[in-house]
Amino acid sequence: MDAVAYIDPVVIQFISDTFIPIRIPAGDPVLGPRYKVKWTPNLLLMDADGNEQYRTLVFIRRLN
Repeated sequence: MDAVAYIDPVVIQFISDTFIPIRIPAGDPVLGPRYKVKWTPNLLLMDADGNEQYRTLVFIRRLN
C-alpha cells in the first residue's frame, strides 16, 4: 500500500512485508461488487482461495 491509504511509513512497510497488498478501486465493475468495496480504504484479509476472512474499514495507524 502507499501513503494514500496509510500515512505512516512503518505501517506501509509492515503491510508490504507481511501481506500481498492489492488495490481494488471502489468503481471496479467486477471486483468492487464481488468484494463489496464501496469506498476506500477497505482492508480485507483473504485466504488462498480469495475468500474473505476479515474486513476493516478503518485506517491503520502506528501508536507510539
